[in-house]
Amino acid sequence: MSEETLQPAASPAQHANGNPQTPAAKAAYLDLFDRSLDAIVLVALDSGKIIEANDSSEKILQATKETIEASWNIFDLPVPEALDEFRKMVRIASRRYHPKTFEVPLKVQSAEASKPMISQMALSPLKLSDGTEVLQFIVRDITKMKDYIKQIEEMATTDGMTGLTNFRQFSKLLEMEHARALRYRTKYAIVFCDIDHFKKYNDQNGHPAGDALLKQYAQILRSCVRTTDFPCRYGGEEFVVLLPQTDSDEAAMIAERIRSAVRETKFEHGEKQPLGFVSISIGVSAFPRDGADPKVVLKAADNMLYECKEGGRNCVKVSRGPEKPVIHHQG
Repeated sequence: MSEETLQPAASPAQHANGNPQTPAAKAAYLDLFDRSLDAIVLVALDSGKIIEANDSSEKILQATKETIEASWNIFDLPVPEALDEFRKMVRIASRRYHPKTFEVPLKVQSAEASKPMISQMALSPLKLSDGTEVLQFIVRDITKMKDYIKQIEEMATTDGMTGLTNFRQFSKLLEMEHARALRYRTKYAIVFCDIDHFKKYNDQNGHPAGDALLKQYAQILRSCVRTTDFPCRYGGEEFVVLLPQTDSDEAAMIAERIRSAVRETKFEHGEKQPLGFVSISIGVSAFPRDGADPKVVLKAADNMLYECKEGGRNCVKVSRGPEKPVIHHQG
């Protein structure tokens, strides 16, 4: 395709205003096409064949211009599961005279990693000076940016030491689960855990040992709950689990499973603890029995945890609303 052909013709709006595109505007387009850091490809409307590609296409699409222009079809680029949505976006964009921007994963490997490239595409019809109408695709590799955003989101919702959900995200999950329970008239439960005599463990064995204990405990906690539950580091040595669609009795069984697993684990330096082993105390509450507000339900579990501490630790206590708490196990 010649340079003269590549020059865009005036848009319908420019023709309507009696202001055909100037040579300067054509030159500006050619300069943009050649110098753009994004890949720009022109595609045949009827077949999807790529008929022209700029220099940046070689780096982003990882093939020579000659190869791209000789044999590539735009519909061969998306990963199979994204192809239907991609075709839909192309149909929509081909009817407009302003760009349609969307994201699509491509089979081309990202320059940052050996995985499909996440591309951002701006697509619009373009009429060339010979009267041919094509589709212009501007393609940008945003894989690194998407990975960075994902890392930032994980940092905002995950406890850096244990890998569990952090308190901030737990608070959001609790509000969401409470709203869902109100709407569908379901239940949820809260299991509030605290490692017994953790300060003593830290003082005797040092903070690195304390950190190792927290990480090991988080793994045990994760293994004891269901895939539908949300284990969280509440703060310090306190951990909490949100159990959707669960009543007090079911939550008490899960809590006992956690307590027993910790009791049976041979933690380093555990024999130095006051009980001769590492133990935890657990309080359990449930909605709606223990309160109409999520903060009240959480406080009920915290109260049961406090009673465990006062009663000797290494046990599970379940709130029964206005009734007396039930001690599920000790020993």
